[in-house]
Amino acid sequence: MNVLTFINDERDDELENYRPPEPGVEWHLVVEGNWSESMYHSGFFTYSIAETREGYWVLNQCDRNGFLDGLTQEDVDEGRLNDDQLQAIWFTSLEEAQNERSDSICAVWLDPPAGLSAEEAGSRLYQEFLERGGKGVEE
Repeated sequence: MNVLTFINDERDDELENYRPPEPGVEWHLVVEGNWSESMYHSGFFTYSIAETREGYWVLNQCDRNGFLDGLTQEDVDEGRLNDDQLQAIWFTSLEEAQNERSDSICAVWLDPPAGLSAEEAGSRLYQEFLERGGKGVEE
């Protein structure tokens, strides 16, 4: 399995060269959820996969404020926020914080077998990413 990855916080900008151009790209959700290294170092990741025109599969890691999902302005106004939610909206609006995201290609499968479904490719590439020390979600 010929896979390129970035591990942990060492982002490899060269992997971004494999990102398919946006028009016509179909991203498929692989997994999303919370991750945590300690009480003070945690977050929410969404992993999605897409097949490029060249036949590569690319895994995108999206870091976003998932703990703000479903939160309303009424919740903010009434003070019904936990510490993580308060930090996320510090010096910004709820809408801006909910839309904040950081995307990066974290793994590329260069020689996948033909005919893989997005579900199978996503599962296999995500597992390979984890086996190489990538940060996974806790389900």
